[in-house]
Amino acid sequence: MNKALYFTKLEQIKDINNCDRIYFGNEYCRFLIPKKTELTECISKIKNKPLTLTTPIINDFDFEKIKDLLNVLERYLPDSEVVINDFGVLEILKEYKSLKPVLGRILISFPAYISDKIYINDHSVLKLIHVNRIEINNYEKIIETPHKILISLHVPFTHITTTRLCSSNNESLFNKSLICNLKCKTTRIKYPSIKEGIIQKGNTQFMKKSILLKQNASIIDRLVISRDLPI
Repeated sequence: MNKALYFTKLEQIKDINNCDRIYFGNEYCRFLIPKKTELTECISKIKNKPLTLTTPIINDFDFEKIKDLLNVLERYLPDSEVVINDFGVLEILKEYKSLKPVLGRILISFPAYISDKIYINDHSVLKLIHVNRIEINNYEKIIETPHKILISLHVPFTHITTTRLCSSNNESLFNKSLICNLKCKTTRIKYPSIKEGIIQKGNTQFMKKSILLKQNASIIDRLVISRDLPI
């Protein structure tokens, strides 16, 4: 099993010698999509390590931002992966033949708390969209059919839910503008209603789950570690 480190900010990228891959970007908020200059600097900092760019749900204003990032990847790291959480990004990615699409946790949408096991048993859609890797939360059991698919397991923060409604942006419940105050960078909310505890940052809720996979661990080929909430 190889090991990846997940960073959402440039200043977090340090102590990376003992990992096999770097994840960089943001899966949950369109206002936190990195600039192309930030991606270029990230590529410089990781010193030829393989890169996975993560992308969120987007709207019409974000297509050019995504294309700018994909152009950077195609130029400097053409074998990179791109985690997609929006089928619009998948459509854009079809123009970049060297980049590899990966299905993200928002699109996978397995239950985060009500079950400790998941079933991965229908790969027909993945084959149709030419995806052979998926990203999943930290479950204790995974039950899979014999069809081969590559699986990345994220620890220790389990994604619960994401919405366009952002608790940090108090000025407007639904921010349809091109501007955000980015209060989520300095604010997080903890809810002790379940024993694991729910942590909200911006428009996304997580829980911290330290128990690693107990059953069928051999089908996981990549462990993705976030040192802080990945948003």
